Amino acid sequence: MPRGILWGADDLHSGGSLSDAQQDLGQPITIVIPGAGHLSMLADPAVFAADLEQILATMPAAH
Repeated sequence: MPRGILWGADDLHSGGSLSDAQQDLGQPITIVIPGAGHLSMLADPAVFAADLEQILATMPAAH
């Protein structure tokens, strides 16, 4: 199953580390959002949306 991680660089509330999440998910495509915390989609919605589109573009289309 395709997966990706959008991680706020300043996230202090996720309960784990980025490296743990990457390992748990099998080293998915990962984008770190500078200046964002746990709610990175609220910190900079435009950057979050662009980064999400970048991750989705790497995934196969659903049939």
